[in-house]
Amino acid sequence: MKSIDIEKKLDNITEKITERLCEEGFINSAYYDREGYYRKKELIKNFYIPKTSITKLASRILYSIGLNSASHTIVGAGTYTGHAISWLISESKAKFVYALDIDPAATRIAVDNFSNFKPKPNCINIDAESWLCQYDGSIDILYIDVDTIDDGKKKYVDILEAAYEKISANGIIIAHDINEEKFQEDMVAYKKVIANSGKFKNSINLNIDDFGLAITKKK
Repeated sequence: MKSIDIEKKLDNITEKITERLCEEGFINSAYYDREGYYRKKELIKNFYIPKTSITKLASRILYSIGLNSASHTIVGAGTYTGHAISWLISESKAKFVYALDIDPAATRIAVDNFSNFKPKPNCINIDAESWLCQYDGSIDILYIDVDTIDDGKKKYVDILEAAYEKISANGIIIAHDINEEKFQEDMVAYKKVIANSGKFKNSINLNIDDFGLAITKKK
């Protein structure tokens, strides 16, 4: 299949997923701006992007969520060099964006990546859980992609618990790698937490690639 045909197929899939997310109340509109996505792609092509970053389909989904969400504050936990969160914030109206990562080298690269980007996130080299515990503002979208040598993806629960009281009513939590095979044991506790109907309105597992995105809406 030609590259242009693959891109069109991904766009068509994104439109359907965007419609589903809107129908289930995760986002405010079912509009996927294809032309806008490709304009941002031209800007982001100058980013340093690690091989372990998100897929083309996931980038479209994050772009669409950001475009169709009324977000004042977006926080990314484990944003590494910033590729994933760049799509989430590229069309958002967020006034405050925080990109948190414990790796100092990755954070320096993220700062360089976002040098000509708007909105420009505050890239902070810090343990995300510690930052969230100290943070006293609200959060409308929380993106989680923390991966540590000792704990793998087990810190997802700690991140969510540290942020929970600060996440606004109807706020969105996005967890990357929810379906990656090597992290399935790590994700058991997180999946149990987001299934709690007392705390969350809805949760959906987008099995869009080998990694997946879990989208959860707080009550």
